[in-house]
Order: sequence, then structure tokens, then C-alpha cells
Amino acid sequence: MKKKLVISLLTIVAAACIVFAISACEAPHEHSYGEWTVVTAPTCTKEGTEQRECDCGEEETRTIAALGHDLAEHAAQAPTCTEPGWSIYQTCTRCDYTTFEELAATGHNYESTVTTESTCTTDGVLTYTCTNCGDSYTETITASGHDYESAVTAEATCTEEGVRTYTCANCGDSYTESISMIAHNYSNGICVECGQEESTTGLVFTLSSDGSYYSVTDYVGTDKEVYVPNTHNGLSVKAISSSAFKKCSKISFVSIPTSVASIGGSAFSGCSSLGSMKLPFVGGSIKSSTDTYQYPFGYIFGTSSYTGGMAVQQSYYGNSISSTTYATYYIPS
Repeated sequence: MKKKLVISLLTIVAAACIVFAISACEAPHEHSYGEWTVVTAPTCTKEGTEQRECDCGEEETRTIAALGHDLAEHAAQAPTCTEPGWSIYQTCTRCDYTTFEELAATGHNYESTVTTESTCTTDGVLTYTCTNCGDSYTETITASGHDYESAVTAEATCTEEGVRTYTCANCGDSYTESISMIAHNYSNGICVECGQEESTTGLVFTLSSDGSYYSVTDYVGTDKEVYVPNTHNGLSVKAISSSAFKKCSKISFVSIPTSVASIGGSAFSGCSSLGSMKLPFVGGSIKSSTDTYQYPFGYIFGTSSYTGGMAVQQSYYGNSISSTTYATYYIPS
């Protein structure tokens, strides 16, 4: 067994010697490379590689230097109120490299001016204008409304309403309000302010159709002395209606105020106890210079007879002052 192993080893050594001898006799190999071929292209910031190969299959590789940026310069653009801008910047023609930095829009710088003044009743206009670009917008200035101050321009009395005037301190606009008449200040039946006799209980007042004054239309009281007031419920008493005191046989005195402008016919018919009267005029109404139809004193007592009445014939002007008319009236005896 050992003998066979020795023989195998010797055989191997001999073969190796023969191969070495043959190799030592051959000439050395020189590589013949082809053209370089880019394997990885370089970029502006990274190296590349290229490679070539020998006929024998041997390969050779080398590094390609980074290209560096190919810079182009761009002009600056100032920002506006609404659009961004930028400073001078550079970009690379081969890659996305840039030094661009955006400058934010400045925003508007508005200053306000009142372009239309507001009044008490009309809105005004406030205009905002940008000092940089001229852009503008408006806002409404709400009308201020009146600033009224009041003053009594006519004092109220017991016979006349007063007046309170409201005047706007800003524009001068004004309006008025009535001040109710004050109450009469009676002393011994006479108002110490206006001299009016105190109104008698039982007088019946009727408001005119236009709501502007009152008339005495009846008397249901028991007083023998009757005082008709100038006013009733704040309005003037301007008339005594026909037959208002008819058959009031117990009345001895009647006072009619100067506010009364007319007395109807037969207003005091049948007032047989009437001994005296205080009247603002004689006849049926206050006369004007152009009124030719003049009623006599007896007109307010009527032409119908009654117990205690005395027939009296009275003449008066009719439709012309050149002729007179006669009538018989029944006046308390």
C-alpha cells in the first residue's frame, strides 16, 4: 500500500515539472485593449466610470471626474403687493441645481381717506388706497342719525298748548311736539291765570267731525249759574249748538268764553229765569267786515213762545245793509 502511494506522488511531481518546462519556453502576453466604453455617466456632482476590454478577456476600469455645474444666471424680480419675487439666481443647464429663493409678496399698505362724508340721514364712503400699487376698496360709513336737543319754544298755558322743539345739533333738522295745556288755577270760580270761569258740571260736549274743537250740545246739570269753559279735553270750545240750553228754565246766569265763535238759533229758548249773560258777541256769530247778514240779540232765544218769555220785535240787516229785516223773538222777561 505504501509503495502505491509513493508511486502516485512521484507521477504527480513529474507531470508538474513537464508543465513548468513547457510554460517557461513560451513568449510573455501583451494586452490589446479596445475603446473605452462609458459604464456610468458622470453627473454635475458624481463621478462616472468607463471600461475597456482586451482580446484575452482582461478588463480595465477607470473613473470619470464629475462634470461640475454649467451655470446660467437669471435676473432678479422684485416682489409686489400680491405676487412673490426673487433675487438674482443661477441654475444649471444640465441638472435641477438652482440658487433660487422666493421673496414673499409684500402685501398691501392701505391708507384710508373719507371720500364722502356721512350725514345724519345719508351714509358716507371711506376709501382705502394702497400706497405701493394703487389698489383700493371702500367701506360704508353709517349715517350718524340725528342728535336732537329739545327746548320749550312756547310755554303751555291753561288755554293754549305749548310747543317743544327738537333740533338736531349736527344738521339743524327740527320737529315739534305739543305740550298739553296746564290745568286752570281756579280761585272763587275764576282762573287766576286766564280769567276763565270754572266749567259747570252737566255741560255736554260733542267733538267736531274733523276732531279739531268741541261744541256744547246740551246741559243736564242743576246749577243756576252756568260757566262754559274755553277748552275741553285739550281742545277749544268753539260753538254752542242750537237748542243746547232749551227749556233750562232754572238757569239765572250764563258765561260764554271768547273761544266760542258761533251760537245756534234758539240755543237759550225757554230759559225763562235767565237774568244776565256774558257773551263774546251779539247774535249768532262773530261778525266780519264783509258779513252783511247781522243776527240780532234775540236770535239765540228763538222765535217760539214759552212761559216767562217776552215777545220783542227786532230789526237787523238782511243781505244788504241798505234794507232791514224784522223778526219777533222771545226773550226772558
